[in-house]
Amino acid sequence: LLLTVGREQEAVELYEHARTLTAQRGDVRSLANGTAVFTHCAAGEAARCDQRLAEARSILAGFLPPQHPSFANLDITVGDLALARGDLAQAQAALLRALTVYDKAPGLQPMRTRAAALLARTELALGHPDVAAARAAEAVAQARAFAKGLAHSQWLGNALLAQAVVQQARGEAVTAQASAREALAELRATVGDAAPATAEARRLLASF
Repeated sequence: LLLTVGREQEAVELYEHARTLTAQRGDVRSLANGTAVFTHCAAGEAARCDQRLAEARSILAGFLPPQHPSFANLDITVGDLALARGDLAQAQAALLRALTVYDKAPGLQPMRTRAAALLARTELALGHPDVAAARAAEAVAQARAFAKGLAHSQWLGNALLAQAVVQQARGEAVTAQASAREALAELRATVGDAAPATAEARRLLASF
């Protein structure tokens, strides 16, 4: 949550402290679950981050069935970090795995919207704008469904932001601006002005 609202240093310190405590207590489940959703990796530490994620996957495999949503959550983290460092093939593979697991899971899976939004960005970077547009539309549609009854939604904000990025790249300036404005409103109300996603939405609007 601290990462989401832009308090990166605090998040890293708390995460490392939590890893130390869980290791000392032999609480491998908490260690694995925490690692699986920590979407930050410092510059130059990709190998260590990948190793931690691999260890988390191995631990989860020891007590969860292979199609459990926890593996999809982990693959979102793998995909997010791979996309950030430009490893598009790894990002695409991980995010597709996540969507496959979510599609087989019972009940609502709001994290699916994040996987679809990240995959939209990945497909765009791979040079597949039409696929990216379809994934972004999918993310927004699902996020709107999950947001029913809520004043604002972070899920919707992030999905709309991904859609705006794709629309801008496709030369759809009018719809991109509309998506970015709506994204900014959702993100300001949920994660605040200091959040990285909110800052990205502001930059995108300023580029038109």
